[in-house]
Amino acid sequence: MSPRIPPSYVPPISASSPSLRTASAAVALQRGSLAVDTLATQALQGTTIPPAPLILDDKDWPKWVREAFDYLESKEYGQMFMRVAEWWVILEHTYKWETSTKGLGTEQRPAEVAHWLRVLRRRFDRSPAIKDDVAYATQWWKWWTQLQPEWRQVDADGRAVIGGEGDWDVLKSPGKNGVLIVLLSLVWWREVATEHTVHLWTSAVADVGWVVSSMAAHSLKGERYVANPLLVNSTNSVCMQR
Repeated sequence: MSPRIPPSYVPPISASSPSLRTASAAVALQRGSLAVDTLATQALQGTTIPPAPLILDDKDWPKWVREAFDYLESKEYGQMFMRVAEWWVILEHTYKWETSTKGLGTEQRPAEVAHWLRVLRRRFDRSPAIKDDVAYATQWWKWWTQLQPEWRQVDADGRAVIGGEGDWDVLKSPGKNGVLIVLLSLVWWREVATEHTVHLWTSAVADVGWVVSSMAAHSLKGERYVANPLLVNSTNSVCMQR
């Protein structure tokens, strides 16, 4: 059996990023302008690590978002993974916290994902059993690539490549049945990752991060937001005003 990777192991990243709800910041988004926040725009430029996210005041988070974010944060999988979680919250906020009955596509989806949805009844404290991390990683990438819009390019191994631009309609699935399921599937993979798949997991997190931040940036652009450094609340966390 291949050696397990310690839970704390994540390949080093050059920059540091504060937690979504503990950091001080001076950037917020305000409705009513043609401009889009600079950080959101950076998400469209093909960077591997998503840019530092806009920080939301968490007082209006619905219970399901708070519980999901707390669960993801508790895993302590490093800066890159938390960047993805943070941008996911931004994305869900642009959807006004709605949950669509439409879920993500199921073609090529790992059986473990379906098992969690149908049998484990979406409980965060019950992860599906993954007996072979190599097989799961292979199937996960097939599923993720299958979910992508047609304009995205793939590499020689059939995996989506970061970069390009187009609409994200095929991935638009607000709420509990959408991107959150992808993030949870990455958690389950990381829990069992060996030296054979941890690099693939890191690549997967980078790609999901680019996609989620790009989707959020496009959604913010459609909502006509603009950066405003003055909208900071009393705790120095940043509010998104609607």
